[in-house]
Amino acid sequence: MHPGKKQFEQSSSQPVVFRELVSTLTRYSRVGQIDTTNILFICGGSFAGLETVIARRVEQNMAYNTRYAPRLEELLDQVESGDLVSFGIIPELVGRLPVMVNLNHLNLDDLMSVLVEPRNAILKQYRQLFALDGLDLHCTEEAIRLIAGKALQKKTGARGLRQIMESTLLDAMYELPGREDVRSVVIDSDESSDALWLNLLAPETTFASYLEKKQEETSSMYKATSAPEEAVV
Repeated sequence: MHPGKKQFEQSSSQPVVFRELVSTLTRYSRVGQIDTTNILFICGGSFAGLETVIARRVEQNMAYNTRYAPRLEELLDQVESGDLVSFGIIPELVGRLPVMVNLNHLNLDDLMSVLVEPRNAILKQYRQLFALDGLDLHCTEEAIRLIAGKALQKKTGARGLRQIMESTLLDAMYELPGREDVRSVVIDSDESSDALWLNLLAPETTFASYLEKKQEETSSMYKATSAPEEAVV
């Protein structure tokens, strides 16, 4: 071993981070061969400005049609290898990517599915966090739709779902643990409101009974507003 390297690694004057970095690089700096037969490589990104490159090519091919202006999604669906090369990606890499697809933006139904359906869905993660403190977390259909709608309105995609959930549940996660009068937390909303709120259920109240009571209140309110007014003589 080179004496300078040994002195660098063992010197107590060097920061701990640098010594750990040298140790890690030394441990994992071996080069080997990997059989890529059964490995699928996926390259993704936002590629901001790629639509401009595609538009120039498409406009040249459609010079005879000046009234038609393709949308952004339509342009990205027409991406070709030459567009990526013109965008700045080296041909050696583009040649190893035989399949190119464009992913469309998530709509409201997609965001609702992301919130509740995957195995590690955001709502399921927060349910696990509340379960650690002995609490049940529920979310009504109206609240799920509103959370997805807020993320869609902010154009933050699936990442915005967690931010909305965090801001809604942050105070409850700090204040509710240890309270014996609360067993369940319900994230709720309604069609006429653009706000989310939390309802705290006592240990003897179930989520099913909460939904049943809410349905009764909604039905009685609808009947009261739709009933014809009686004429006063």
